[in-house]
Amino acid sequence: MYADHHDDLRNALIDFAVTAEEAGVDCYILKCTNTKRLAKTEENDQWHNIIKKKLYVVEGLFYDMVNGRDDTYVLLDNKPTALIYSHLVRCISFSMSLREGEHNVYDMSNDIFEQIYNSMPL
Repeated sequence: MYADHHDDLRNALIDFAVTAEEAGVDCYILKCTNTKRLAKTEENDQWHNIIKKKLYVVEGLFYDMVNGRDDTYVLLDNKPTALIYSHLVRCISFSMSLREGEHNVYDMSNDIFEQIYNSMPL
């Protein structure tokens, strides 16, 4: 479930967490949309990420917190995918429950949140 297992990103449609670089945010949660791959050229995404060639990358859709709650997320499937260096992934292949009757809204258990939080660098 932690960073040393990032090779599991060869499977699409799993969830993963990445350390956030923005103040006040612990991590980003994404759904993998394409399997881990080696970038053959320098690549850019619409989130302003720049991926250097010959490094491993994973592509995914962001989840966003619902009302600032760390246990409820909405999948932003109407936004562009993000390119992320695979070695920055901290926690992978955890599950969230689709909230009944709500489109793309997921609940995260406290245990999963703690595992993700504990996988982040200090």
